[in-house]
Amino acid sequence: MIKKIISKKSGLNKTFVINVISTIILQGFAIITMPVFSRILGSEQYGYYAIFNSWTSIFASFISLSISAGIGAGSYKYKEEYVDFRNNMFLYTITLSILNILICIALYPFFTFLFNFKFDIFILVLLTAFSSTIISTVNNILIYEKRAIVKLFLSVSLSVANFIVSLLFIYLLKPQQLYLGKVYGHFLVFFLASLVLIFYFLFNKKFYISTKYFKFCILYGLPLVLHTLSGNILSQSDRVMMQKLGISMANVGIYSIFFTFSSVMNTILSAFNTSYVPFYYDFIDKNDKKTMIEKSINYSELFTVLSIGFLLLSREVSKVMVTQEFYLGIELIPIFVSSVFFNFLYHFPANFEFFYGKTIYVSIGTILAAIVNIILNYYFIIKFGIFGAAIATSISSLFLYIFHYIIAYKIDKLRFYMKIEYFIPWILLYFLFIWLFYLLKDYALYRWLIGGFIGIIECVRIIKRKRIF
Repeated sequence: MIKKIISKKSGLNKTFVINVISTIILQGFAIITMPVFSRILGSEQYGYYAIFNSWTSIFASFISLSISAGIGAGSYKYKEEYVDFRNNMFLYTITLSILNILICIALYPFFTFLFNFKFDIFILVLLTAFSSTIISTVNNILIYEKRAIVKLFLSVSLSVANFIVSLLFIYLLKPQQLYLGKVYGHFLVFFLASLVLIFYFLFNKKFYISTKYFKFCILYGLPLVLHTLSGNILSQSDRVMMQKLGISMANVGIYSIFFTFSSVMNTILSAFNTSYVPFYYDFIDKNDKKTMIEKSINYSELFTVLSIGFLLLSREVSKVMVTQEFYLGIELIPIFVSSVFFNFLYHFPANFEFFYGKTIYVSIGTILAAIVNIILNYYFIIKFGIFGAAIATSISSLFLYIFHYIIAYKIDKLRFYMKIEYFIPWILLYFLFIWLFYLLKDYALYRWLIGGFIGIIECVRIIKRKRIF
């Protein structure tokens, strides 16, 4: 039974397809429901919720010490005693999370220097972070047990329930506190779901508790804490710092809406990277320089075209999704998409480092990028407001790529063939269309025709070569 669960040969293609579809469905649902909350909450109250959500993500990144990251390696190391290992890992995740939450509560006076939440909202932040950690752990378990259908059902159910319950709370609250409806809805759905999942995994079957599992999990997860925390700081510090530096909640809300809107490209990147990495590893392993370069250039071409298409069509699409008070944020879209584009480039050297097991460099790069982001945020937000925050994030993403490119080249320069000159044409082409995004601001027809023409050319090229990459 367990061997079948963790076997890589058990429904691999089906599992991959369902996981990609799951990602697309969830992001699509988030984008579809975004106009509902943007219209109900308005820019200011959406900003308050964005700050709450940012702090939730930051706390969730470290309270469990990332020990659930070891589920993949542990499922093979302890395959004959998998259920014991899995449940021990889950129990330790819960225990460490609760202990760290209690420590955070004791340090509440310190955290008041960082944000302006009252104590009851701070407790909601911590409990929501705990719930997110439990659900994330279960999702990791389902991935490595190849239970993709269950993962899809869980994810979609949580998203739909979160949407419905949040609307109910919003309906019951006063107009000046509507953002709390989104907070309460998110908390209640995730917290109840986490309790059900805890009961299912810990009380459904008996298991043997052993410290050897704890030792494995803590040694595996602890080095990743700074990487995970720094990654969240890199993606969330902009909104937190805008609040501390006096940017209005209305502008924070505008920024957050378009950050979410532009994250469509992040979803595409995630799905593409998942598809490409196994082949990329094969090219590295076989030292197949010709195929690696050819496939990677095709991949770069496709992602660049999709990024350009998103830019050209985004003005009109975003105006359908938000009210006029959010329109200032439309001008942020190219900057946000630039961050995603640099993250796309970063995956080539980073995946190379993962292949060689140089995860310490992955952590160092993320930490340095987070530090750069905080420094740039401080100066740019003061000078340029929400545009400064977006620019700081984009520059930090570029720094992350450059750092990892240098490291990957130093690891084994004879086998890391993805030289920066292969990507320069696509970088220049992308920035040309950023210029057109602003130049053709008032010429929607021209932008859509250009976008359609480029899309047709790319489809023809894919059909001609008979493969996506």
